[in-house]
Amino acid sequence: GLAGSSFAQEGMDDNDTHNDDVILCTQLFLKVQGKGWMPRWFVLPTDSNEVLYGDPDKDEWPHDFERLQLEQILRVVASEKNSGLRFELVLADGRLLKVLAQDAEERDEWVNQLRVLCEGNEERSAFIQIAKQFHCLRQQWVC
Repeated sequence: GLAGSSFAQEGMDDNDTHNDDVILCTQLFLKVQGKGWMPRWFVLPTDSNEVLYGDPDKDEWPHDFERLQLEQILRVVASEKNSGLRFELVLADGRLLKVLAQDAEERDEWVNQLRVLCEGNEERSAFIQIAKQFHCLRQQWVC
């Protein structure tokens, strides 16, 4: 788990968001199909194009953590559900990740940071889809 990881060895905990290598590192809750809200460490490394998240009880940092490319996040939605502590990540593959913060400040910090980093992703994704469709049609016309 995270307790024996390099995070713990470096003295990082869920309140330490000022480390040089990490923009944000927080224990949040992820809605897991069939299980409800489960604790997960969410890490946004500096100079990285991904968010990492993992189970604090069984995932070893960093190799067991899920990696979510920032370009896959089309939209970050602050929800009023769960007392306004919830936010949702709309992904390019059609998935919706539901995340619950422990307080409003933490939710706002993640939402604001992800919105800045993912700005324009939805428009780029729509353009790529149109370009792919055009390319397929054009190929059919040429053949």
